[in-house]
Amino acid sequence: MVHLRGTKTASQSASESSVGARALYRVGIVGCLISGFVLLGRIIAALDFWRVLPAAAALIAGVALADLITGVVHWACDSWGSEKTRWLGSNLIYSFREHHHKPKAMLDHDWVDVNGGAAIAAFLGFLGFDYLIVGAGLASAGSGVVIASFFLGLVTTSAIANQLHYWAHTRDVPRVVAFLQRRELILSRTQHAGHHRAPHMRGYCISTGWLNRPLDAIGFWRALEVGVGRLTGTHPRKDQEAHRVAP
Repeated sequence: MVHLRGTKTASQSASESSVGARALYRVGIVGCLISGFVLLGRIIAALDFWRVLPAAAALIAGVALADLITGVVHWACDSWGSEKTRWLGSNLIYSFREHHHKPKAMLDHDWVDVNGGAAIAAFLGFLGFDYLIVGAGLASAGSGVVIASFFLGLVTTSAIANQLHYWAHTRDVPRVVAFLQRRELILSRTQHAGHHRAPHMRGYCISTGWLNRPLDAIGFWRALEVGVGRLTGTHPRKDQEAHRVAP
C-alpha cells in the first residue's frame, strides 16, 4: 500500500489530490469494474464442463501471482535504496518505510485515493488484454478461457491490493471482509501484524497474504537478498533508521 506523506484528516486527504486527479481515479475505478465484469462474462460464456477446473486453477494462480508481486515490490522498497533513490525514492520507497512508523496514517485517505491509482492501471491492463485476446481469436477457445481466467485473477487482485491492505489495518470492517480475513482468504490483521514488528523482515505480501507463511518458512526473502547482493555488490537495509519502529 502506497500512501501519501504525513498524517491528515480524511477531508484533508481527500482534497490532497487535485480535482482532475480524483476525476481520473473515478474513471479508472468505474472502468476497471466494467472491464472486469465484461471479461468475467466472456469467461463464463465460453466455459464448458471440461474447462471449469483449468479455468478455476488459472484464476487461483493469477491471484497467487498478484500476492507474490505485492510481496516483491514491498520487499524491494523496504530493503533497497532510500528516499534519495532517483524516481522511486521520494514517493514509493518513502511511503513503504514511513508506513512502519505510522501504520494508521493510511486510514486517513478516502476510498478514491486508496484505490484510484491501482484501478487506472488495472483498467488499462483490461483494455489491452481485451484487445489482444479478441484480436487473436482466443475469446472462445479453450486456451483463451484459461489465459483470461489467469489474467482476471492477477489484475483484479492487483487492483484491490491497496484496499485489502487497508482493511488489514482496520478494526471495523464489513462482515464479509471479516469472514474472509478469519479464514485467511485475504490478508488478516493478525497475519499482517507480524510484518509491523521490528525488524519488518517478513510477511511482505499484502493482498491475500497466501504466500507469506510459505515464503517466510523457506527463507525466500533472505535468499533473494543474497542473490541481489552478489549481483550488485550492495547490502539490504543500509538505512536502518527507516526501519526503526516509532515509539
